[in-house]
Amino acid sequence: ERLMREDQHRVFYLPVSDVHAPNYSRIIKTPMDFKTICGRLHNLVYEKAENLKQHVNLIWRNALDYNPSENMVARLAIR
Repeated sequence: ERLMREDQHRVFYLPVSDVHAPNYSRIIKTPMDFKTICGRLHNLVYEKAENLKQHVNLIWRNALDYNPSENMVARLAIR
């Protein structure tokens, strides 16, 4: 919840679409976002905290892999 509150611009909350990020699905093979994570938490999908942590880290990794380092999204992911 704290991480989602810190995402004031909600750039990591919804799944990324190719409409808003051209070629995203070609570049990022395993997309992840907070909405998906929340759904999995609600449905008790995560058996271990480590799995949840991996998915949160995947959000940051995807942001860094897709966006140039000077991009606002990449800078937010580094925080």
